[in-house]
Amino acid sequence: MLVFAAVYLLYTGNIMLQPDRYLIGRLDMQSDVPVFYNNIYLFEKKVTAGQSPLHNDMEMHPAGFSMTMNSHNFIMGAFCLLFDDNTVGLNVGLWLSFILSGLGAALLCYRFVPNYWAALLAGFIFAFSPWKMIKLQDHHWFALTATMPFYIYHFIDVFTFEGRRFLPAIASYKKLVYCLLLGIVTALSEYYLTFFLLYFSGFYIVIKHYVQPWRIDFKKLRPWLLIALITGIASTAVSLLDAMGWDDKGAFFWGGDLAAYFLPVYSPWVTNLLGSVGLEIPAYQENYFFLGFSFIAFTVATVFIARKQENSTPTEVKTFAWLSLLFVMLSLPVLKVLGHFLFYLPTALIHYIPFVNNVRVITRIFVLFSLLFPIVVLWYFNNSIKKQVVTAVSIALLAVLFIEFKPNPYQTIDKQSIPKEVYELKPMKGDVVLPIPAGLRDGFTQIGLNNSDMLYFQTIFDKKMIGGYTARLSSKVKQLYLIDPVMRDILKLSENPNQELPKPTPQQVDAFFAAFAPDIIFIHPKYRATAAERYIFEIAGRKGFRLANAGEYLIMTRH
Repeated sequence: MLVFAAVYLLYTGNIMLQPDRYLIGRLDMQSDVPVFYNNIYLFEKKVTAGQSPLHNDMEMHPAGFSMTMNSHNFIMGAFCLLFDDNTVGLNVGLWLSFILSGLGAALLCYRFVPNYWAALLAGFIFAFSPWKMIKLQDHHWFALTATMPFYIYHFIDVFTFEGRRFLPAIASYKKLVYCLLLGIVTALSEYYLTFFLLYFSGFYIVIKHYVQPWRIDFKKLRPWLLIALITGIASTAVSLLDAMGWDDKGAFFWGGDLAAYFLPVYSPWVTNLLGSVGLEIPAYQENYFFLGFSFIAFTVATVFIARKQENSTPTEVKTFAWLSLLFVMLSLPVLKVLGHFLFYLPTALIHYIPFVNNVRVITRIFVLFSLLFPIVVLWYFNNSIKKQVVTAVSIALLAVLFIEFKPNPYQTIDKQSIPKEVYELKPMKGDVVLPIPAGLRDGFTQIGLNNSDMLYFQTIFDKKMIGGYTARLSSKVKQLYLIDPVMRDILKLSENPNQELPKPTPQQVDAFFAAFAPDIIFIHPKYRATAAERYIFEIAGRKGFRLANAGEYLIMTRH
């Protein structure tokens, strides 16, 4: 735990030296970190007021929205209640999550590979893989993986298939309770990770007790013909469903690239090298599967060293190996290599299953691969080489991977750099702020332009806000915002601030102010001297609003 704590401190620079000032993230009008931080603020506000945190009336005024789809932030919100400052609470919570993630992976590995240094290596890879460290810049949710290895540690002991039983029997009710509790904590931390644990649970049982693919003789032609047939039928089915217009929730757009398992596509030298020969791998954050050149070399060496270990491999390790392959397939619904489409894998069919296909960014299941695959490789290595060699190689790999995994310096949100106008809003009379730009945003759509910086600013000025960001927009909110002509114009001007629109009628202006009742208008510097600003001045001037300041951000209040 001390090792993992130290690594986090070294990787994140001076964040933990001033945890009350800095937060990993950025204010660029589109980052997701302010969303996560705002949810913590809202949880604290509601709980301390004795209200339900499942209703958010601070955004999308006057309708508000349900926080049910955002309830995966509640564990961090509850943890931050222990601190006077949510910035400190979030920083400490993230630090603990990395420490416990590494510890859990190390304990899971040690169960099969009784070597302290090998276990430490497995914990390091899971806790600090490039995928997770890059995610930390924008998506704090996916750093909350502490429960996953502990869940798996206990789940593999829950069921038994004694005799000729077709259905599993519960072998340990205590372990089942542990898994249920860990599952609840995960569900209140991140819903993607919750689904991935459900995937693990179901596929673990199916592979270990029903399919048992290690019993198949892959030296014969028949299994390969069957695999080719299934893949061909599935790929054709996906093509037909796509042609028929079935909704895949954008999953294929977010699909990964097989080459990303072997190359750090997040490194400029890789993109430059590939570009020089006319190749390209989409380098967005969901495509970062790399576990280090040194670990790839170690894996290849282990394959040659441990070829004779197959028959003595524990069933759990063989199951982990096949699950690792399955998770690779799930992360590549569209099999692409260096950006070139080959075919759809059978796993692509899950993206046409209603409800389940809300997990559209399936590449994130790489987090389970980074947990299970290193344990498999280390088991084979440990059982093929002398203990002293295993220790020496594990230490050497730790040293090299520490360098390979080291992230670039993080961008930070600095409390001392927040515009002074944000602090000026708090004591101003009124409860509702209209930000310009304004927008409605969820995981699929954006109407207008939601400035996510405002969600961080709201934790300072503590007033309700028109517009906002939620997991899923309801038709009620969309209708409320789009049926009003003035609000509709504001959303259009938020997208295109230089678009010239006709002036609204007095009746329309009256209806807008009656429906949305803004007390303060807060105009972003990028919208100064634009058609959007002139439109706001026109409608607000009619209702007695005047400039209350002359700073970088403009503030209008009613006089």
